[in-house]
Amino acid sequence: MGWTDGAADGVMMVATRRLAMVLAGLVALAPGTVLAEEAAPASAETTAASAAAKKKAPPRKKADFDYPFLTFEATNTRLFRNVPRYDLSRCGHYFGGPKGTFVPANANPGLKARPGVHGKIGTAYTGNCDRREAFAGGSALVDGVLFRAMTYAEESGSYEDGAGKTVRFGETKRVANGAIGYLSPAHKFLLSGGVVDRRDILFATAPVDTPKLDIVYGTLTYRYDDNDTLINKVAVDGLLREIDRRNENFVLRTLTPGTPKGRVLLDNREHEARILLGTRTGRLQNMFGFGFRDENRYATRYRDHPVLGSLAKQNLNFADATITQYSVIYEGALALTASQRLKLWAQYDRVEGEAAKANEVQSGRPPGAPLTSNQQWMQTYGVTGSDPAAENNFSGSLRYERDFLEASEGEAAQWFVEAGRYMRTADMHERFLSSWVGPPGTPGGFKTWAGNPEIDPEAHHKIAAGIKIARGPYGFGLGGYADFVEDFIIRDKARGQDGVLISDGSNIYRNADARILAVAAAFDWRFAPGWKLGLWSQYVHGHNTEDDRPLAQIPPLEGQMTLEYAEEIWSVGGRLRAVAKQDRADLDPLTGSGEDDQETDGFATVDLFASLRPTKFAEVSVGVENLFDKNYREHIDRVDIGDPDRYSVNMPGRTVWVRGSVTF
Repeated sequence: MGWTDGAADGVMMVATRRLAMVLAGLVALAPGTVLAEEAAPASAETTAASAAAKKKAPPRKKADFDYPFLTFEATNTRLFRNVPRYDLSRCGHYFGGPKGTFVPANANPGLKARPGVHGKIGTAYTGNCDRREAFAGGSALVDGVLFRAMTYAEESGSYEDGAGKTVRFGETKRVANGAIGYLSPAHKFLLSGGVVDRRDILFATAPVDTPKLDIVYGTLTYRYDDNDTLINKVAVDGLLREIDRRNENFVLRTLTPGTPKGRVLLDNREHEARILLGTRTGRLQNMFGFGFRDENRYATRYRDHPVLGSLAKQNLNFADATITQYSVIYEGALALTASQRLKLWAQYDRVEGEAAKANEVQSGRPPGAPLTSNQQWMQTYGVTGSDPAAENNFSGSLRYERDFLEASEGEAAQWFVEAGRYMRTADMHERFLSSWVGPPGTPGGFKTWAGNPEIDPEAHHKIAAGIKIARGPYGFGLGGYADFVEDFIIRDKARGQDGVLISDGSNIYRNADARILAVAAAFDWRFAPGWKLGLWSQYVHGHNTEDDRPLAQIPPLEGQMTLEYAEEIWSVGGRLRAVAKQDRADLDPLTGSGEDDQETDGFATVDLFASLRPTKFAEVSVGVENLFDKNYREHIDRVDIGDPDRYSVNMPGRTVWVRGSVTF
């Protein structure tokens, strides 16, 4: 049984994304939004339902038309990998998203503070997976001083797919967080922190479950903005996060006879800081600064041993591994004219990594296993991870923007072109994973998995362009990019490739050139009082040009259509989501990576939703997901557990949900 703690990556990605949304909003404290956003990510249906109080759509402002997929964040190179999507089923541990996407559709918006004292309490129930939710919290913003607190609880169980089969699923979750801040015209300060307590997380078809997952985090944000001073802008961001996780195969399930008990304990620590100082010279706004990021991971696998007994130390999956990045950053914005802007971004990253305990021998290692993590890496790549390795990465981009309609309450338009080089260093799994499961040629041998301590960073050479128009009742956006990648980091099977010393079919990481092309479009039309039609579509094409095969885990063509109607106190709507068949997959482990477990059929689902706001302070929302009980699965598989095999599961069938809340 080969498993580590890859689930932490998915959880950390979600936690990072949610925290990033808070930082982006800066003052992220309106209880009417914060409680729902942080406790349980809002779906498109819930967001649409909140507009019930508006019978007639107001004139569109420019800010209403910032389509997320046209807001590619060049400085966040983590977006070159799968990102969370919050617009999918409420019953599921799904954290997937397209490789190379801009930003996921229906990304949660930034949050804003409201003066005074406010609060919100609510509850929700989702029928298919018996999910019960409750949340409560409040905030106070008085004379610029801000306080906020929130708590959220959730329990869920297994669900039925569209064929009526039970899918093993469920967890218990408790969340609590709070913040203190200060807001003034020139200064904005926010200090926040929280805890996430997840228990008994069940994963369908995977070999293990997660009885325990604890996350503790804190964030610091400061903004200064005053054009009358020499240093006219200051931006400070900080993050501390600790994750403790326990995976086991015997607590939440019955072991198959002959299967040894196993456990993985993981400890992950992250620290991030970013400081930017700004000064204006004529029409040029400059931002200079520094960044720091440090991640340390220690994970041990335990397994029954014939001599040492139950749950002996078998393998260090992460041998006290640390990746540290120091950054020097420049951002510039030049106003060419009132309607034209030129934006420049440049960044130098010094990346250092080492596995401090890569020479530590585990007493419970099985016969024939490498003695240490270093020995596994030496056998696989001819390198070690205990000696410090370093990278010097240079990134930069140039973006031109032009407004071509007169900005007003009813219309706005802009087109842009952008070109840049964006470096992405290897993550923990790609660099420092060490998981020996069995000798070559055995089932365990095909689950053996080794990161590459000296793998090269990816160099993305990207050209992007887009246009967005808002005029009267119409809105339209179209964007696309071409990304030519040197040294794309792929997971592959060991076949003696360049830099790989073995040919035993185990799981390795290597560099290969690749090409990613993408296009996305959106349209909305407020065609009558209270009515709104929305269309959205995205297509991504990924190809491993070095080996002439598709990149794994690239999503198929997808489109969505929503139709909504809102009266003063109620609203109704529906959504059609159509996904094409994905027949471009990397399936064969003998000639490719086998990272895609299958081609996926196309499907279409229909959701309905409605809301009622009987008073100014109360709202009830109801809905049905997958109305016609379609049996389907997403192409982007879950990788919650560090087992190299992907575990694709059918998504929930028809699901009825209800949510109620009271604000004050």
